[in-house]
Amino acid sequence: MINTKRSCLRFYGTEKLALYTAHSHKNKEGLDEDGVLSALSEKTVVEHDHNKINYNDEYIFKNAECNRHLISDLKKVIDNLNHVWAKKLIELLTKTNNKSI
Repeated sequence: MINTKRSCLRFYGTEKLALYTAHSHKNKEGLDEDGVLSALSEKTVVEHDHNKINYNDEYIFKNAECNRHLISDLKKVIDNLNHVWAKKLIELLTKTNNKSI
Protein backbone atom coordinates (compact mmCIF):
# COMPACT_ATOMS: atom_id res chain seq x y z
CA MET A 1 0.00 0.00 0.00
CA ILE A 2 1.14 3.52 -0.78
CA ASN A 3 -0.82 6.22 1.07
CA THR A 4 -3.61 3.68 1.73
CA LYS A 5 -3.91 2.79 -1.99
CA ARG A 6 -3.21 -0.61 -3.50
CA SER A 7 0.18 -0.44 -5.21
CA CYS A 8 2.84 -2.51 -6.95
CA LEU A 9 6.00 -3.70 -5.20
CA ARG A 10 8.62 -5.07 -7.58
CA PHE A 11 11.63 -7.22 -6.78
CA TYR A 12 14.72 -7.37 -8.95
CA GLY A 13 17.43 -9.70 -7.79
CA THR A 14 20.34 -12.01 -8.31
CA GLU A 15 22.10 -14.40 -5.97
CA LYS A 16 23.90 -11.43 -4.39
CA LEU A 17 21.66 -8.41 -4.94
CA ALA A 18 18.10 -7.40 -4.10
CA LEU A 19 16.31 -4.25 -5.24
CA TYR A 20 12.74 -3.42 -4.32
CA THR A 21 10.78 -0.61 -5.97
CA ALA A 22 7.24 0.63 -5.39
CA HIS A 23 4.82 2.19 -7.86
CA SER A 24 1.20 3.18 -7.75
CA HIS A 25 0.46 1.02 -10.84
CA LYS A 26 1.73 -2.26 -12.29
CA ASN A 27 2.56 -0.92 -15.75
CA LYS A 28 5.40 -0.44 -18.22
CA GLU A 29 5.96 3.14 -17.11
CA GLY A 30 7.03 1.86 -13.70
CA LEU A 31 9.38 -0.67 -15.26
CA ASP A 32 10.91 2.01 -17.44
CA GLU A 33 11.25 4.35 -14.47
CA ASP A 34 13.14 1.62 -12.59
CA GLY A 35 15.54 1.35 -15.53
CA VAL A 36 16.47 -2.25 -14.74
CA LEU A 37 14.85 -4.28 -17.51
CA SER A 38 15.77 -1.82 -20.26
CA ALA A 39 19.44 -2.11 -19.22
CA LEU A 40 19.59 -5.90 -19.59
CA SER A 41 21.27 -7.66 -22.52
CA GLU A 42 19.91 -10.34 -24.82
CA LYS A 43 21.96 -12.88 -22.83
CA THR A 44 20.04 -12.16 -19.61
CA VAL A 45 17.15 -14.43 -18.57
CA VAL A 46 14.41 -12.81 -16.50
CA GLU A 47 12.19 -15.17 -14.51
CA HIS A 48 8.79 -13.75 -13.62
CA ASP A 49 5.17 -14.59 -12.91
CA HIS A 50 3.83 -14.16 -16.47
CA ASN A 51 3.97 -10.39 -16.35
CA LYS A 52 2.86 -9.67 -19.92
CA ILE A 53 4.57 -6.28 -19.85
CA ASN A 54 7.93 -8.11 -19.81
CA TYR A 55 7.21 -9.43 -23.32
CA ASN A 56 7.46 -5.91 -24.74
CA ASP A 57 9.47 -5.53 -27.98
CA GLU A 58 11.53 -2.75 -26.38
CA TYR A 59 13.17 -5.26 -24.01
CA ILE A 60 15.79 -7.63 -25.42
CA PHE A 61 16.25 -10.06 -22.51
CA LYS A 62 14.92 -13.63 -22.55
CA ASN A 63 11.77 -14.42 -20.58
CA ALA A 64 11.29 -17.44 -18.33
CA GLU A 65 8.04 -18.17 -16.52
CA CYS A 66 8.14 -19.16 -12.85
CA ASN A 67 7.01 -22.79 -12.57
CA ARG A 68 5.38 -22.15 -9.19
CA HIS A 69 3.03 -19.64 -10.81
CA LEU A 70 2.46 -21.90 -13.81
CA ILE A 71 1.52 -24.78 -11.52
CA SER A 72 -0.97 -22.53 -9.69
CA ASP A 73 -2.57 -21.64 -13.01
CA LEU A 74 -2.71 -25.30 -13.99
CA LYS A 75 -4.40 -26.16 -10.68
CA LYS A 76 -7.11 -23.62 -11.51
CA VAL A 77 -7.62 -25.38 -14.85
CA ILE A 78 -7.99 -28.69 -13.01
CA ASP A 79 -10.37 -27.25 -10.40
CA ASN A 80 -12.56 -25.48 -12.96
CA LEU A 81 -12.38 -27.79 -15.97
CA ASN A 82 -10.89 -31.06 -14.71
CA HIS A 83 -8.55 -31.40 -17.72
CA VAL A 84 -6.30 -34.45 -17.53
CA TRP A 85 -3.54 -32.75 -19.58
CA ALA A 86 -3.15 -30.12 -16.84
CA LYS A 87 -2.58 -32.84 -14.24
CA LYS A 88 0.00 -34.51 -16.48
CA LEU A 89 1.80 -31.22 -17.07
CA ILE A 90 2.00 -30.55 -13.32
CA GLU A 91 3.48 -34.03 -12.84
CA LEU A 92 6.03 -33.41 -15.62
CA LEU A 93 7.06 -29.99 -14.27
CA THR A 94 7.38 -31.32 -10.72
CA LYS A 95 9.35 -34.39 -11.81
CA THR A 96 11.67 -32.31 -14.00
CA ASN A 97 12.23 -29.76 -11.22
CA ASN A 98 13.06 -32.51 -8.71
CA LYS A 99 15.65 -33.99 -11.11
CA SER A 100 17.54 -30.71 -11.24
CA ILE A 101 18.01 -30.59 -7.45
